[in-house]
Amino acid sequence: MKQIFTPLKSNRTGFAVLFSLLFAPMLSAQLRVSGKITDAADGSMVIGATIKEKDANNGAISDYDGNYSITVAGPDAVLILTYTGYADLSVPVGGRTQIDVVMKQSETLIEQVVVVGYGTQKKSDLTGSVGTVKAKDIERIPTASIEQALQGKLAGVYVSPASGEPGRGAIIRIRGTGTLNNANPLYVVDGMLLDDASFVNPQDVASIEVLKDASATAIYGNRGANGVIIITTKRGVEGRKAVFSAGSYYGTQQVAKTLSLANAGEFAQMYNELKGNNYFPDPAALGEGTDWQDVIFRDAPIANVQVGV
Repeated sequence: MKQIFTPLKSNRTGFAVLFSLLFAPMLSAQLRVSGKITDAADGSMVIGATIKEKDANNGAISDYDGNYSITVAGPDAVLILTYTGYADLSVPVGGRTQIDVVMKQSETLIEQVVVVGYGTQKKSDLTGSVGTVKAKDIERIPTASIEQALQGKLAGVYVSPASGEPGRGAIIRIRGTGTLNNANPLYVVDGMLLDDASFVNPQDVASIEVLKDASATAIYGNRGANGVIIITTKRGVEGRKAVFSAGSYYGTQQVAKTLSLANAGEFAQMYNELKGNNYFPDPAALGEGTDWQDVIFRDAPIANVQVGV
């Protein structure tokens, strides 16, 4: 019996040796690669970036400090790095164990995405009409009202001053009057639904999106029947350096055109003709009189200083 089992033991040992000889080179060829991912614009850490090995199923994600670590099949592997808002990268390993990567933001990708109230959609897939105004389009406009800052910026959006009172807001109609009694649009400021946005400083605005058609009611209900103005204000980003900004303007306001009025003598003469009597015996003796437009109106200074962090 011992002679019968002895060859079987030898065969098992030989199979184990053969297995180790065949697969040991494959196991030893694996390479551990680590590094740090940063933003090309400001050097900040890119958190949550995806790192995958090309043509393989293994991958990793960068941590809070931008660090990552991944085991690849060999020194000739290629790393594929992706992150929303950044351009995809393909990095050959080349036998390296430490690979630091700098990712650049993709402006094309950002422009193709539109916020629609819940989630995002590609602009090419969006069926509703959406108008967008960026901060650079309104920051140079000398006005204290966000409504007046929109004047002439979007097609289909009518903006008219409510009155000549200084600092007064404006009337906004999106594609005409939609409902009776109250045809004002709905304002959404940083996610808050409001009926008025006059308190928003135009210099604090990062972007404005205007939903013009009835599809806005699918998101905001009947309050969005007259259109929706979505205002996003500037904000800081956790983990990044503070950004300081300062801006100012100074100017004067004056009446562009006054009415052409009759002087005192001309007024007296026309009054006599209107009444059919000689109420003013000698109209020419009254002279020029006073042009009350010159008395009332005068140039007024306007100034603004904005400092933000």
